[in-house]
Amino acid sequence: MNKALITVLAKLSKAESGIVAGSSLTKAQQQAADEFARRTGAITQQSSGRGTVYRILQPAVVAQHWRHLSPDGIGVLDETPARAGHIGQFRDSKGGRHGHEHHYVILKSVDPNLIWINEQGERLALGEQSRVQGAAVLNVSLVSRWQCRGALWLIENQALFDQTDWLPDTSATVIYYQGQLSGVLLAWLQRQQ
Repeated sequence: MNKALITVLAKLSKAESGIVAGSSLTKAQQQAADEFARRTGAITQQSSGRGTVYRILQPAVVAQHWRHLSPDGIGVLDETPARAGHIGQFRDSKGGRHGHEHHYVILKSVDPNLIWINEQGERLALGEQSRVQGAAVLNVSLVSRWQCRGALWLIENQALFDQTDWLPDTSATVIYYQGQLSGVLLAWLQRQQ
């Protein structure tokens, strides 16, 4: 849990006009705000007089991130270590689950003949789509049963996803994810053989 970012989002959310003076934030909070602004574009830093202010540009994005990081809205004052708090609150050290029913997985295969099949018999020609498009997208849910032969590799590093010559198994499927696996994806993976 990034307490500095939680504090920034809480201050911005509670500020009357969605503006917080930079001088009211610690150095760590300013760095968290700057990183959040770069990453999401939901807030901006602007000059104001002799200092700076942080202003909300996208209130819904700020509110969503704040709820995700601190669902009870009081996580700013919580002294519990982040991972311990997540385990207690979400049964997962990495944080909460979102409420989406589906998750879109980016995947590819080295094997040009690799096929994924679901419970209705529908087919995803992953090998061919990987050859033609570089990757494919699969819509998974808590009830979908897409399966294929071969190993399944989860890759966070896009360079390893793009360059698959390191794979020991050419019939493997590679799934790309960015930092944190969604609850839907985790549940779907648990059902795979």
